[in-house]
Amino acid sequence: MMSAIARFTLLSGCSPIGELEDGGLSGYVYLAILDYLEESLEIDLRDGCPEGFVPDEGAQDTAFFPAGLAGRLTGMLNGRAFSEEDAVAEIADDWQIEPKWIIKGLETFIGHLQKVSGDAWLLYEMF
Repeated sequence: MMSAIARFTLLSGCSPIGELEDGGLSGYVYLAILDYLEESLEIDLRDGCPEGFVPDEGAQDTAFFPAGLAGRLTGMLNGRAFSEEDAVAEIADDWQIEPKWIIKGLETFIGHLQKVSGDAWLLYEMF
């Protein structure tokens, strides 16, 4: 698997509130999860940079999750219509990633989304 560093940061406006753990996983796992979510939910997670925020130029991938989107995604990922088993199988097949890493990545990602509220938002970057 390609080695890449994932960084999750919780922000309020353009100010960091704190950096969140990456679950000990490669950024490649999160890239695969985000690509799957974009395709299956037909949403663009790489658009919508908050006004005044300048992403790190060294990031190979960046995604933004304002509170509203984070809440909707959390609801979808925890809802009955979302099949974690199907998602894991498809991602594992498409990206050649072991299912246990995808499951851990989904758990970490959902946990981070649940921390977003009010004017806060979650920033994902892969280096």
